[in-house]
Amino acid sequence: MAADRTGELRERVAAIDGTRDEWFRGGWVRFGSIGRRVCRFRAVRWFIAGPLSALVSWVMVRYGLFGVEAGREPDALDIATNWLRMPTLMHMHYRIIFADESRVVTEWDTCPIGYENPDSLETCETVMNIDRAIIGRLGGRLEVAENLLEGAPACRLIITADTCSGRTSS
Repeated sequence: MAADRTGELRERVAAIDGTRDEWFRGGWVRFGSIGRRVCRFRAVRWFIAGPLSALVSWVMVRYGLFGVEAGREPDALDIATNWLRMPTLMHMHYRIIFADESRVVTEWDTCPIGYENPDSLETCETVMNIDRAIIGRLGGRLEVAENLLEGAPACRLIITADTCSGRTSS
């Protein structure tokens, strides 16, 4: 059984929490608002979930944009540290519930991009593909275990290290 490293991940995230960008966070909320309007169309959902997610994740990881560093991470703790740079820098509120080498669990009491209505669930799932793609390029997997829009008290996201050794991030 892997050792509990929750405190270590919290310290890592706290160390990068010094620079917050409310302007950038506001941009994501505006992106969420646009997403609600355009994701009514199946072709747009396909484009965001597929080609756009692949391109955005490739650019972010390849060039280390928004604090996400290029390269595959060795375990779930490193993957989560890397991925959590973006929401931390954008002052998005989340909690680290548990962390070890194989699994990290985070909770979000509110949607970082402003989805509150259950009618936004399909849009939420579409947009979450960008995060899934980023974490995939970092060497992991992202699962939405609980979702606010489905009546859960918080969104619970689980990050695991991808154990398939043949995958590459490029």
